[in-house]
Amino acid sequence: MVLKYTTWLFNLDGFIWNWRDLNDQFINIFEHLKAEDKKVILLSNNSAYSKSQFIKKLYEKGLEDIEDKNLFTSTDALIHLLKSQNINKIYLIGEYGLLKELEKEGIEISKNSKHIVIGIDRTLTYEKLRGACLRISLSKDEEKPTVYHLDNAIFWKIGEEIFPITLPVLSYLKECGKYNKVFVGKPSLFFKDALLSNYALYPSSSILVTNNLSDISFAQLLSIDAYLIHPHVHDMIKKLKPSEKPKYFSYDIKDIKNLI
Repeated sequence: MVLKYTTWLFNLDGFIWNWRDLNDQFINIFEHLKAEDKKVILLSNNSAYSKSQFIKKLYEKGLEDIEDKNLFTSTDALIHLLKSQNINKIYLIGEYGLLKELEKEGIEISKNSKHIVIGIDRTLTYEKLRGACLRISLSKDEEKPTVYHLDNAIFWKIGEEIFPITLPVLSYLKECGKYNKVFVGKPSLFFKDALLSNYALYPSSSILVTNNLSDISFAQLLSIDAYLIHPHVHDMIKKLKPSEKPKYFSYDIKDIKNLI
């Protein structure tokens, strides 16, 4: 049996898993695609973990055949962008995993950089916020700092727990002065460029499977097909123009098997 699509991209956050539970049906789909030697890429804007920590957690949840090449995150996109701009020093609001990934790539964490990176940070302190604010408020208009943020969300939900993340921090920094803001997570152009620099995606044989509408536009940005899966998918589809609609849609992830 031949698969039409040889490259399968999946939105990970809040769809395949919620950081405590992994979709059992996806585990079977993942194993089948890997057995057929198909390329599987899981996409995430979560910057809390290093790549090795992320892989370990997914392995423990049931993806026993997962490798580094199966995961692409906003941290990967950030590193690609910083390197392309020859930036090797940043001020960081983020957790240990993000710090280690940056240091591994030779990017120094400094209190004196005009480049500010904001990722998920469950250890966020007043001093971290104050440091970022000072970088902005003390800069001259012609030397405005740049704030790179790795997600575009108000909160991060782990099971039933909710953690405030990036957007509240950005809202605070607006009060500190002028700065340039760059979103590097999915579905930004920067995420697209970084993804395409790491993987060969052919429009006729690649598909993005997701539960949210922003990924549909991202699939169109990549010129690949999209599959929208959501319990209220028909209500979501009604809101879209014909040109915005995904090629496939369903209530249940198990229906992916119809394309295999």
